[in-house]
Amino acid sequence: MIGADTPLAGSTIAQRLELLSPIIADLVPLQMPKGSLGERPWRYCLLTKESQQQLIPVDPARAVKVKPRSSMPTWLDPLYAALSIALQNREDPRLDKEDLRRLQIYIREG
Repeated sequence: MIGADTPLAGSTIAQRLELLSPIIADLVPLQMPKGSLGERPWRYCLLTKESQQQLIPVDPARAVKVKPRSSMPTWLDPLYAALSIALQNREDPRLDKEDLRRLQIYIREG
């Protein structure tokens, strides 16, 4: 056990760096790409992963939920898309439209 009080998934990039740097030499913090919001990345953007463009990290609290094509076991993490990619693919029926609206409001009120 590393000694975290909370799971790494709930930690910010800075908190992870602080916790892991003594254990992993030359650790470089992740830089969130433009269009992927948040400070707690834990998943990859499903839409870019499917198209094999690139792997974009997403913070589930600041990403758009994606409905799976088939049922998934409950123990698997939900699927997400980065906001910028979801906006480019608005017509994808798997995207949670409420999440899209919520994040657009979040950006406007910023």
